[in-house]
Amino acid sequence: MTGKILKAAGGSFHTETALGVVICRARGSLRLGSISPCAGDFVRLGQVGGDTLIEEILPRKNYLPRPPAANIDLLVLVVSVCEPRPNTVVLDTMTVLAQLREIPAAIAFTKCDLAEPEPWAGIYRRAGFPLYCLSRAEPNKTDDLTTLRSELAGKTVLFAGNSGAGKSTLLNRILPGLEQQTAEISRKLGRGKHTTRQTEFFRADDMLLGDTPGFSALDLTQQGVTKRELPDGFREFAPYFGQCRFQDCAHLREPDCAVRAAAETGEIPTERYRNYQRFCEELSGY
Repeated sequence: MTGKILKAAGGSFHTETALGVVICRARGSLRLGSISPCAGDFVRLGQVGGDTLIEEILPRKNYLPRPPAANIDLLVLVVSVCEPRPNTVVLDTMTVLAQLREIPAAIAFTKCDLAEPEPWAGIYRRAGFPLYCLSRAEPNKTDDLTTLRSELAGKTVLFAGNSGAGKSTLLNRILPGLEQQTAEISRKLGRGKHTTRQTEFFRADDMLLGDTPGFSALDLTQQGVTKRELPDGFREFAPYFGQCRFQDCAHLREPDCAVRAAAETGEIPTERYRNYQRFCEELSGY
């Protein structure tokens, strides 16, 4: 029997099968191996002494190490335009990971009824990302919920973002009655309380929607990204590859660098290029 893991928690895996959702554990060889089961994995199950065990992890089409999830058709990065304000370093870390892992990504700006999203939306629109502007509750003229919902049809979709961005609230709007636990923003700390403890997928008709724990920081080094592959993580750099004077151009201080020139003229968003420079300082392996 095969199935798809909806949630991994405490060594147990809630797995969707043709017979319903079963709770199982992984064989010891899988727990000790280099690849561990995670939410989104397709797995082969077997029976041992009355217990259901994961015997094999089937080939993945993609994998995101944090939040851990596999076989993602679309990654929706949820960003609040206020309370807390957008953190472009965290957002660009996620877009780089998605690009390098070949995971299609879109950005959903939340709380657009409280603040204007355009200062940030303009950056990522120019970078070529699909964007959705959403309010907290009832749809209004600035709300793209209907459009977003139509884009999710038939897909396994993972929602991720920094703490307090409103991932669980957005899922509640897309799936009325889901009643995912949400929390008020901690005004003292300026970030959300962590209410989602692990990646978990929820079935909705032909969609599989995943909620993830919030976070306030990510480290590309810990995700195995090197400085050499970093330029490939910025999708707007691609049109300028091959136009630099040096074939191995790092797009930092080299003369006649087409990427840096595009950033100076605004063809590449300045904020994105600055984060590229910041990431280069943090990474090794060029």
